Amino acid sequence: MPPATVEQILHRLASFWEERGSGLLPPCELPVGFGLAAPEVFLSLFDGRARTTHQLVAVHRPVDARYGRSSLRMTRHLRFQLVRQPVSAGVRHEVLDSFRAAGFELDRRDVRFVEGTTSRPEIGVRGRHQRVLIDGLPVARMVFVERAAGVRLPLSCLEVSYGIERLASVQQGHADLFRIDWGGGHATARSEAEGSSAWMEEERSRYLLEVADVELLRSQLESFDQQASRCLEAGLVLPAYESALRSLQVLEVLKLRSLPLLADHDLLFGRIRRRVERCVQLRARRQGLDPDTRSGAHALGVADDPDDRQLELTAEER
Repeated sequence: MPPATVEQILHRLASFWEERGSGLLPPCELPVGFGLAAPEVFLSLFDGRARTTHQLVAVHRPVDARYGRSSLRMTRHLRFQLVRQPVSAGVRHEVLDSFRAAGFELDRRDVRFVEGTTSRPEIGVRGRHQRVLIDGLPVARMVFVERAAGVRLPLSCLEVSYGIERLASVQQGHADLFRIDWGGGHATARSEAEGSSAWMEEERSRYLLEVADVELLRSQLESFDQQASRCLEAGLVLPAYESALRSLQVLEVLKLRSLPLLADHDLLFGRIRRRVERCVQLRARRQGLDPDTRSGAHALGVADDPDDRQLELTAEER
């Protein structure tokens, strides 16, 4: 089987999970740092309904600005995200089968699972994860979530997040993410996609690291926070949550542009997180659920457990 393009990988993953009952969600339009934060997903975690959904998310990571000079780090990349409630037995077998459906011959690859703890304090998520490495490159992650924004979920949740560019990089044998084949049939179209990706990444990095104005960003941060507060007072959960997400993205840029801001980072971060928690409490009450927020303190550092534990594939999984 020839190496798959990005287009083919996306189609195969979607087809695989649709055959197993997953429903397609519209792409996330907001700048989010990880797929689970997408409003279509996050605000539906608290309604107590069993579901499996998938969605394409453009993940924004200002901290990875490298002027397009890093072969593996970009300020924006695509993820195919699957969310399932409740968590079903044998899901690791399904994830491995999804890689096979996407064109990976796993018996010829070095496939490893690395287990650890994930903390996403922006939305108050903490859980166990298993990162999937193929030939040494992290290409996907399974996160098992029980609480979000201080509220215990009515149903356990699994998020499977596939890094699309990295999957294509492994399949096509390119160490450079800017050289992957996106598909589209015509060679000119493929070349244009490759070139635009590189120059866009360079310009995003220049903006984030050199041009973004600190005072304007702080003004935007205050504006988004005020909008979130007004929406919460009016009982509007979705606009309040969207404003909080925009606040978080601005704060991430400020962290890159202004070292003095670090002194009040925790204060600003905590204020945004409380907006998110309030959104979830309102949403949970509307669904007739008790928003138990007694979850203890949230760590302010986004971190994965440094003591990740490697798990070997069983003979059956191979």
